Amino acid sequence: MKKSTQKFKEAKVTTRDILLAVNKLSDDIDQRFTGVDQRLDNLEQKVDSLEQRVGNVEGIINTQMVTKDYLDRKFAEFRLEETPKHQRVNKLTNILQQKKILTLADTKIILS
Repeated sequence: MKKSTQKFKEAKVTTRDILLAVNKLSDDIDQRFTGVDQRLDNLEQKVDSLEQRVGNVEGIINTQMVTKDYLDRKFAEFRLEETPKHQRVNKLTNILQQKKILTLADTKIILS
């Protein structure tokens, strides 16, 4: 009976050792998760800050930038406006063509 009692005591020690090891492992894992949680909290704060900054930039862009439609309208207005300079060039080329100094092809090139 002495042998069986000794084996039982060894088994108790082994079980206790295993339980202690598992408990230590659990504590270590808890500490690591706590560290990971802290790092995630820091990342969330940084992402929130970036979201605010991007929102501010979007607001600035929306209030200060012009749209493509606006630019298209303005360019169309400029193309339609015929300045006195354009009128003088048109008259001069027409006169030179009538006097046969410019050919029709030359006139088209100048006026295009």
